[in-house]
Amino acid sequence: APALVGLLDDAVGLPPALRLGSQVALAILLVTAGNLEATALPGRVLAVGGAALLYVAALNAVNMADGMDGLAGGLGVLSGIGVGLVAIAVDRSGAVPLILAAATLGFLVHNLPPARLFLGDNGAYLVGAALVVAALRAGRTVPALAGATSCLGLFLLDLLLAVLRRVAGRAPLFSGDRGHLYDQLLARGRPVGTVLTGAFAAHAALAAVGVVAADLDTGPALALVGGAWAVAVAGLFGFGFVTARI
Repeated sequence: APALVGLLDDAVGLPPALRLGSQVALAILLVTAGNLEATALPGRVLAVGGAALLYVAALNAVNMADGMDGLAGGLGVLSGIGVGLVAIAVDRSGAVPLILAAATLGFLVHNLPPARLFLGDNGAYLVGAALVVAALRAGRTVPALAGATSCLGLFLLDLLLAVLRRVAGRAPLFSGDRGHLYDQLLARGRPVGTVLTGAFAAHAALAAVGVVAADLDTGPALALVGGAWAVAVAGLFGFGFVTARI
C-alpha cells in the first residue's frame, strides 16, 4: 500500500495534503490491524499514535534522503542492520530487517554516484515502511523501541532539520526546498564522496547507540539515546544548518 501511494505520486504528483492524509490513514490501519502498536508506550492512545507517527515520519524521512545518489540506499542498509541487531538483542527475529539490508545493498550497487537506478517515491516509501514495521516489531520494551528508533538515524535527523528549518524561517511545512543536510554540505563545498562518507558514519554511530541501548535497563537506555540525539540536534544548531539561508 505505501509503495502504491508512492507510485501514484511518482506518476501524477499527488498534492502534499492528500499524500500525507493517505499515509496517516495507512499508518492507523496498519498499526491497529497488524498488531504494531508501540506497546512500550503507556496507554492505547500513545501506543497507536506513537506507532502511526513513527510510520509516517519514516516514510517521508527516507523519501527526503533520496535526493542524493547513494544516500537513501546506504542509510537503508545501515538501518536494516541496526534494527536487525536490536531485534536479536531482545530475542526477536531480525530476519526481515536483515533481508531488507541485503536487498537494499544490491540496489545500492546501482545507486551510488553516478546512479543508474533510483528509489523514487514508491521505493522510498517501501523501504521506510519495512524499516518502521521491523522497528515496531522489535520495540516491545522501552529500551528496544528507543534503540530501534535511533537506528533510523539520519533519516529522522534530516526530517527534524526540515521541520526546525521551516519553523525558524516561518516557511510552510509542506514547501519543498534544497536545504536538507546533504544539500547544505554540498553547498558548503564538500565533495560528494565526503558527504556520503560523513553521512554513513554519523548514521552508523546513531544506529550503534540504538543497538547498545536496546540491551540496557530503561533509565540508562533513555539516557544514552537521549544524550546522543541531543548532541546531534545541538550540532544542527551549532553548525548553522537550522538557520542557513536557502
